[in-house]
Amino acid sequence: MLKFSRKFSPLFIFPLTLLLVIFLAAPWVTAKKAEKEKPIPQPWEIKGIVAALNDTDAAVRLFAARALEQYKLDNPKSLIDASNKENNQESYNKLVQQLREQLSSTDKDEQEKNTSRAATATALGNMQAKEVAKDVALLLKNSDYGVRDSAADALGNMQAKEYAKDVVLLLKDSESYVRDSAATALGNMQAKEYAKDVALLLKDSESYVRNSAATALGNMQAKEYAKDVALLLKDSESYVRNSAADALGNMQAKEYAKDVALLLKDSDTSVR
Repeated sequence: MLKFSRKFSPLFIFPLTLLLVIFLAAPWVTAKKAEKEKPIPQPWEIKGIVAALNDTDAAVRLFAARALEQYKLDNPKSLIDASNKENNQESYNKLVQQLREQLSSTDKDEQEKNTSRAATATALGNMQAKEVAKDVALLLKNSDYGVRDSAADALGNMQAKEYAKDVVLLLKDSESYVRDSAATALGNMQAKEYAKDVALLLKDSESYVRNSAATALGNMQAKEYAKDVALLLKDSESYVRNSAADALGNMQAKEYAKDVALLLKDSDTSVR
């Protein structure tokens, strides 16, 4: 399990401060629709994140890797290279190679090693560095569930469908966070051939896993499971009901329009 040290070295402080500035500067909003509209990062923001990804502290690198998730990265390579164009360097390729080496961390401290691997997988996934998908896939069998979770999530962000057969095994992981990421990854890969396996998670005891399973099936447009997704329109959790409605819409399952219409009177405004 990933845990973070409470001791902060001087080297940790500057990159962390820079990342906090970036985090607080982003135009965060709480409205559901606005959450999907991620901002395009400014060069100085990307430059700060790249600097933090080079930090010696794995916790800083993990924070930086997750910071990338907050932005719209249609072309990560051009954004990262542009952030360092004054030095006329191909920052993206250099960073990918460096992160690739970090995947096989040899740190003697197990906690630091796991944090480093999770940070690296997360960063490569958010950078859509599909060229190193093979290396990331090796972490799907890691003993630490945080690393497995990050690896599955990364492969989904890379849309590395060739590793769907490996990710699908994590749908039965003992850790719910890993099942959640595996379902999301398969949805992002649009690996419809595994829709049957994902559909089993619609009955998972954890609401966020049910939520991700419904979303994944919607992304796969797996209409044959619409009847199962429709049952979640009555889920006790409002965000699950919301995702079920979205999924049925993505499936164009018109036969359940009447059921979806009932949510127009839902007690939760985000569902309506």
